[in-house]
Amino acid sequence: MIRTSQSESKTTEASATKRSVVCWNEDPQTQALRVELRNGSFLVFPVSHFLCAEFTQGDKGDALKLLFTTHEVSISGQHLREVGLAMQKLAVEWIKEIAPKYAKLAEPNAAVIVSIEVAAVADSDEDGGKQ
Repeated sequence: MIRTSQSESKTTEASATKRSVVCWNEDPQTQALRVELRNGSFLVFPVSHFLCAEFTQGDKGDALKLLFTTHEVSISGQHLREVGLAMQKLAVEWIKEIAPKYAKLAEPNAAVIVSIEVAAVADSDEDGGKQ
């Protein structure tokens, strides 16, 4: 089966006629996670480099941290638990930031990613192996 868009896999026929904001896609056969930033740039991380995820809920929203061998991806938004659970299955194909003003267009209880920060992981052997 060939899927051409997120709307085919995540929405029902009744809601397909409504415009909705989609900020991630699940695909159990994915080989890499594409992280799209609001400025148009993106990074691609092979799922084989995924180390762990940490999901936390807070009063002001959810946070999801994804750790790869070379980078840490920090995500904030709403209803991010389902994204974290999909990462457990290595099935998140892409994620992208949306402007906070568009968050209200998302389906109720749908994941909304309003911020993504990517940082290189510091080399644990910074002293070059000298003791």
